[in-house]
Amino acid sequence: MFSLEFLEKIRFKYLMSKSGQVEWLRSKGMRIGKGCDLQDPYMFYDIDYSLIEIGDNVTVTATAGFMTHDGSTRVLVGKHVPLIPSMIGKIVVHDNVFVGVRSLIMPGVTIGPNSIIAAGSVVTRSFDGGAVIGGIPARRIKSIEEYFSGIGQLPRLNRSVLEKKERLTEGVKYLEVLGDHPETEPFMEKLKNYCSGDGS
Repeated sequence: MFSLEFLEKIRFKYLMSKSGQVEWLRSKGMRIGKGCDLQDPYMFYDIDYSLIEIGDNVTVTATAGFMTHDGSTRVLVGKHVPLIPSMIGKIVVHDNVFVGVRSLIMPGVTIGPNSIIAAGSVVTRSFDGGAVIGGIPARRIKSIEEYFSGIGQLPRLNRSVLEKKERLTEGVKYLEVLGDHPETEPFMEKLKNYCSGDGS
């Protein structure tokens, strides 16, 4: 029979996996489509999970946030004003959306399909699809077509296999300085073999 401690470790590891996190969020009422990439740590503030709907093929990058409740109405409560409830609103992110690092989506916002939310944006209103939006507060910057036509002008990184191995070898040296850890040993062994071998 397995110990409770062992089972708790297995449960924790599952929840820390991407599929485990998505299933946990779904169990709390959040609607999440297929092929989504929720990069840890994402932030859900004052959350009612049932107020968030994420479509298919959505990427939520690390530290991006969703806020379904806005309690700033508290400052209006005083001698002459009765208790004012928090503003609450559903957040809907349609299919094929990229939510950039440290961006924040506020209550009542809908993001249309095929959109990019730039890093650090605060999205306070809804946007139709097919656009790059960004800023504080977020505004439409350009269409997706304009964005992709500009990508062709960016420099490309085409590192050779040898260059990649050199960078990985530097990474192995750095990780070795951090010390051994039982869970990383198999990964480290494979990485060392790759760097010293033929890359297969």
